[in-house]
Amino acid sequence: VIKHTIKLPPTRGNAKKSVSPRHYTSGGLDPSSTSGGGMSVSGNVMDSYRDLQRVFTSRGSKKSLLQGVGKVVWVPHPSQNVPSDQLLMIARKNLRCIDADNITLELLTRVPADPNKVPDWHAMSRPVKPGEAIDFFLSHSWYDDEKLKYQQIRTFIEGFVRRHGRPPTFWIDKVCIDQNNITDGLKVLPINVMACKKMLLLCGPTYPTRLWCAWELCTLFSFMRQEQ
Repeated sequence: VIKHTIKLPPTRGNAKKSVSPRHYTSGGLDPSSTSGGGMSVSGNVMDSYRDLQRVFTSRGSKKSLLQGVGKVVWVPHPSQNVPSDQLLMIARKNLRCIDADNITLELLTRVPADPNKVPDWHAMSRPVKPGEAIDFFLSHSWYDDEKLKYQQIRTFIEGFVRRHGRPPTFWIDKVCIDQNNITDGLKVLPINVMACKKMLLLCGPTYPTRLWCAWELCTLFSFMRQEQ
């Protein structure tokens, strides 16, 4: 497993909330070969885990954890006891990826400019081909600056193309999970994480405060060997 983290520069008014740079590798791609502002090498995987621990344990009461979250949406989950072979079948059937050329600024924007003209996000992804492995599971906060995220990911993609002679593929929840069937997507999230060669983190000021981001990291750490 190779995990890269790209630090996003803090936006105005969030200078005190900037996140320490985290960029990890256990072999394979050379992090130093990808240039671009905000990328650096430091720490290890457990440093990031401890950062998240400090964020959540310092919040105090349950009420304080929910402050600033906005509307809470409960997703129906009628069955907790799904056999592993059924989960694998669901994952294989629904596993999708998005090609680098299809990643747009609009895709990384949390709120569409025109709510009446929302694209078919699921159609932007495609089924994974037989024998194909997804290059990167993209983990980021939808509340971080979309322009900074887009700038950094384009720089990262350009570096990947220079080294490998082809654009990378990504797993992004917004396009790879059918938004009309979120329950199945959530059930197989660990399989989606481990179906990717590497995890790419776009780490901005709000990243450590988002529960979904913490869940993605928790999933990754749960399936990694201790020495990683």
